[in-house]
Amino acid sequence: VTPSDPSICLGTREHFTALGTYSDSSTQDLTSSVTWSSSSTAVATVSNAAGSEGLATSVSVGSTTITAIDPVSSISGSTTLTVIADITLRGASSAGASSGVLDLTIPTPAGTREGDVMIASIAVRPSTATITPPASGWTLVQRLDNATGITNSLAVYSRVAEAGEPANHTWTLSTSTGSAGGMATFYGVDTSAPVDVEGGQS
Repeated sequence: VTPSDPSICLGTREHFTALGTYSDSSTQDLTSSVTWSSSSTAVATVSNAAGSEGLATSVSVGSTTITAIDPVSSISGSTTLTVIADITLRGASSAGASSGVLDLTIPTPAGTREGDVMIASIAVRPSTATITPPASGWTLVQRLDNATGITNSLAVYSRVAEAGEPANHTWTLSTSTGSAGGMATFYGVDTSAPVDVEGGQS
């Protein structure tokens, strides 16, 4: 049963898939032919209705075991679904690069899953540096330029994680006398509008 041990926010849903493996090592999607159940329907229910088989709907905060059982062989598979009340940190990572290095590569935080919201903060000297984000999906939230003293800039980006998220994300700098960055991944976030408010000053 996949996904394995997912966490979802209260009021949202998760679609599970049942994959059968046969004695000849072939596989088949059995989602619509198995019988689905939830060990705690007070936490989440799971559908057996045609067209929505395996669709779990959260009811309250807690954990439940989602099981798929083949009605012919009685072979089953299961996973744990956790329903959370609010936005939760999944993981974080950071990296730095020395003067003259024009690529800043930050690892994707461990455990990041499709639908998580990623926030990255990129700091670079000088403030005149152009910061180019990785190719797809990153949206600039805010850039702050400090043009006095040892000039520097801080740029904050957001992204919704995709299936098969790469192991790293690389920002390209037009010039640099040193750079550093951090990335944090959250779940339970409204992916259509992940940032409610933002602000800052140099």
